[in-house]
Amino acid sequence: MYAVLWLAVLILLGLNIGSVVAFDLRASAASWWPLLAIPVIAALPLRRDAGLWILAHAAIFTNLLALALALLLLYSPDVVSKIVTVNSILFGQVTVSLSLLCALALSRADFPCGRIALLAAMLSGLVATVMVGYRGGLLAVPLFAACLLQAAPMKQRGLGALSLLAVLVVSIAVIWTPMYGRLAAVIEETIAFSHGVVGYSSVGTRLALWDIAIDAFLAHPLFGVGAGRFGAEMRSLADAGALPRDLGVFDHAHNTYLNVAAEYGVIGILAFAAALTLVFRSATLRERREFGVVAYVIGCWMIFALTNDVLAHQSSMRVMSMMIGFVLADVAAERRQDRRWLGLRRPFASQLVDQSTTTASRIQKESDS
Repeated sequence: MYAVLWLAVLILLGLNIGSVVAFDLRASAASWWPLLAIPVIAALPLRRDAGLWILAHAAIFTNLLALALALLLLYSPDVVSKIVTVNSILFGQVTVSLSLLCALALSRADFPCGRIALLAAMLSGLVATVMVGYRGGLLAVPLFAACLLQAAPMKQRGLGALSLLAVLVVSIAVIWTPMYGRLAAVIEETIAFSHGVVGYSSVGTRLALWDIAIDAFLAHPLFGVGAGRFGAEMRSLADAGALPRDLGVFDHAHNTYLNVAAEYGVIGILAFAAALTLVFRSATLRERREFGVVAYVIGCWMIFALTNDVLAHQSSMRVMSMMIGFVLADVAAERRQDRRWLGLRRPFASQLVDQSTTTASRIQKESDS
């Protein structure tokens, strides 16, 4: 697993730097993600649970930083705009997933990190998500509930108090920030769409895009309209005057499942389902703790996929992939000796050496006797 992680990072780094040089791009176009991954991967062999340890501390640091950034965005947006451009969707996807990791760690006594720091990070991530106005992140609430309900029975009382605290803090944040108005707007925009008005609204636009994606799938059910051609289909409809005047043109359907169906048809849906099944199957062969992390991380992104195309947002996809990779690397290190992994035993050459050694010992004993 370490070799695979190193190979993936080196390929990404090579492609990234190569494209910057080949197309004479600015140095800022080079991504820092592969560079960040190098020291992290190098640290994985240092301890048995290095992957979980790295993720837990990364969640604490990132969510506390996210809360500070969200406060600046709320009270001093001009200051933040001079430093960085914040996409609330990507911001919320990362903070919610890391908050879920903190919740999972809090529900298990064997997670390698301090509980007070994890609690602060979980609440910080949730509040930051609310403050930037990412409504889709609230869809992950059932995952938090499921995570806490699976905790050890002896800790249920403490987790009950923790759940009430989380609900109270998030509720105050919703009322205190513009999120309350954004939630109320969902109903208004849905009613408006039912009366034929999109109005360039977030909800109305998504509902219209989903209708277009369904029509595209029904028109090309087997192979879809083609990879990455949803935007081209929308532009064709716009040129033909078949789109509402108050609807913009987008490159994806803001729903991963419908986007895959529209662009790749039934074949794409089956391939997408197979990919998810293989990852889950791989995770189920791990220890319970590691499987919980992988399952909840993927579950989080599958929920985000309902209101956005997560495959189109590379930043949040990198976070998900790195989280899963670090967790699986932990267990791969544990099980590479004499343990089954993905249905495979030790290499045949290693088994042959053991058999030869046993046979030689037996022959020696027989000759001695």
